[in-house]
Amino acid sequence: MTKQLIQEVEQVTERITSDFDAGKTWNLIEKAKPYSQVYRRLREYENAEEEGRMVMLPCKVGDALFCFSYRKVYPFKVRCIRIHEERVEIELLYAGDEENLKFWHITIMEQDVGSKVFLTREEAEKALKEMKEMEDE
Repeated sequence: MTKQLIQEVEQVTERITSDFDAGKTWNLIEKAKPYSQVYRRLREYENAEEEGRMVMLPCKVGDALFCFSYRKVYPFKVRCIRIHEERVEIELLYAGDEENLKFWHITIMEQDVGSKVFLTREEAEKALKEMKEMEDE
């Protein structure tokens, strides 16, 4: 994705350059400034990605995630994210109103988001329903 954006910025920059007219130099320079800044930023992202310094996370600290247990969907809040050499761990803290669960926390792996833990309550309820249907068969 980053490479595609860089290519698009390069194409726009080439078009501006190819339209170069000595009488419009200042306008061209002003038009090119935002593109050159975007291009530099995208180049930084691409370099970071190639060097293994960029991580795309499925969520951020503070986000709400939902999982189900005992045939019920429960809300959680992302407490912290730990990046290890071989895995990414996401620590979740129960965010519901049930007093007896207020200290419930779980740690999941990044790949669990979308299969065991969900970004919306609706996704979690749908997965729970599918699981119940499979059990009933």
